[in-house]
Amino acid sequence: MKFPLYHRPSALVFLDDETPYLEMLAIVLPREWCIRFHTRTRDYLAQINSQATGWEEDVAQHQDIINQWFKGKPLPGLVLDYWRSQAHRYGLPSIAVVDYAMPAATGLQVLQASPPWPPYRVLLTGKADEHTAVAAFNDGLIDRYVTKQTPDLVQQLTSVLRQHYNAPMDFHEGIWRNVLRRSQQQALQDRAVQQGLLDWIKALDCVEYVVLPEPFGLLALDSFGLAHWFQFEMHKDLPAAVDLAKAAGHDDAALASISQGEMLSDAEWLQAIGTDAPPKCARAVALGTGGHLMAAHFPQKALGAIGLGHRAFLESLPERGVDLD
Repeated sequence: MKFPLYHRPSALVFLDDETPYLEMLAIVLPREWCIRFHTRTRDYLAQINSQATGWEEDVAQHQDIINQWFKGKPLPGLVLDYWRSQAHRYGLPSIAVVDYAMPAATGLQVLQASPPWPPYRVLLTGKADEHTAVAAFNDGLIDRYVTKQTPDLVQQLTSVLRQHYNAPMDFHEGIWRNVLRRSQQQALQDRAVQQGLLDWIKALDCVEYVVLPEPFGLLALDSFGLAHWFQFEMHKDLPAAVDLAKAAGHDDAALASISQGEMLSDAEWLQAIGTDAPPKCARAVALGTGGHLMAAHFPQKALGAIGLGHRAFLESLPERGVDLD
């Protein structure tokens, strides 16, 4: 499944002893990325070693969310509390870009001395080092390598980094995959479903999200930290959705629309977050091959900003540059 069940913006960290090269990258790489540039190995290692503990704690917090859910606490509230309290999560690096040829140590030696964080590693090489890079890739020490002499270096490097930036984070992915029912996983494996959700998320400027099994849907934050709920229903489960909507007080017209797959209710969501607000209906969108999975969008403006939004996090960072060590 290439569609991440949990996704959030993260940071990137670079190590290269060529300051002009890093200064150029600081200018051209996407501004929505949080990037730290290092020219000295000891400073690079100091940063990632200090943040390795943060990564381990972050993964443990995700597992704790699931453990508390198993004990009876509703998932939406647990996730929202995590988002409110863990603004530093956006600064944990998920990608390391390390130059191979450096005076103090090779990039591979640096990576061998590093903790398993960041999880994605890109090696910058010269043409003469490609054989070494291929061997490192085969040994699992790096995920990709990019030759610095390639004519379209910036475009190629940006493409590689964006691919990894948007990829699932394996540690978190395993936690959230294990709580989904088989039928839910199968519904999300449809490429058309995945693309439809990604298009929807992008259109609403949602930067962080998680797929929940109960209620079944996608909880997201946009760049301002405002929450969005995407209620999912499989076509075969519409009768149960009608029963829930009827118990919540929807009128006959709404119940008829839900039974036809034209509308969905947020009754289950409201129940999960423990509010007495009256339930609403929103237009259902059929996703994927055959339209077996339907989704409806319910903005959660009443919740206000959930912690520090990603946009505000980026604005809080110092001016991007190399002279940060």
